Amino acid sequence: CGIETVANIRDLASVIETEARGLEPVVKAAVGHVVLNRMRRNKTAAVRNVWNGFVHVRPPGRESLTIARAILSGASKDTTNGATHFYTPASMPWEGRLTGGRDVGGGLEQVPGIKDERGVPIRTYRPKYAAEFTPIEVKGVSPLVFKFYRTPGNGPVR
Repeated sequence: CGIETVANIRDLASVIETEARGLEPVVKAAVGHVVLNRMRRNKTAAVRNVWNGFVHVRPPGRESLTIARAILSGASKDTTNGATHFYTPASMPWEGRLTGGRDVGGGLEQVPGIKDERGVPIRTYRPKYAAEFTPIEVKGVSPLVFKFYRTPGNGPVR
């Protein structure tokens, strides 16, 4: 109630556009629902109160605006089962490479399909929460693209 505002639609669409640009609508909706789930957990009615956990530098496109509106109005079903976090395994630092100050506290993982320039499978780091939170499989979203997680409990999340 009260979350389907012009500012929230624009801000959520900006997160969706930046995080999932060029991906299928099902992926974009999953990203948007993670933002909404954080809003609910943090008991806030403003996307901006949680959006520091996401990249949001692109202006929203038409499809992202439509998806954001559907999420905020309740017309879009949450396929993430309450996920509050996600990351892209393919964008994480590789084993043996500099981590650049990124959160790599979850250790290394082998995600099928992630290979170096010679086609050799490589392990990538994962964020600390990936080792601590509940993994959520989202139908229609490849784990190469995004992996989703739900924070335990029902209190605020960062």
